[in-house]
Amino acid sequence: MSATKIYNEKYSALKLDEIENIEEKKAVLDSFSDKYLLLPEAWIIRLQLEIAANASYETVKELLKRALFDFYTPKFLEAIPFNFQQRFMKEVMFFFFEFT
Repeated sequence: MSATKIYNEKYSALKLDEIENIEEKKAVLDSFSDKYLLLPEAWIIRLQLEIAANASYETVKELLKRALFDFYTPKFLEAIPFNFQQRFMKEVMFFFFEFT
């Protein structure tokens, strides 16, 4: 059996569509991400769950860092509110220029 098929089966077994509670969905995805990389689509779901739960910027930022550690895609920034995007980019630029 291919690694892709195994991953897809394990991810499908989470049955996220059947979980209505946001905190429970977050916990299921977090548990899965402890064992496997989350694909970008799953990270976007995880970020959107945090936003739906009215998470603070700092919480979203830490989750965004985790997502970017697994995969680098601008889609993650598009999944968070614009004011969070601006703040995150400002911090990243400051960090970058501080070390150049």
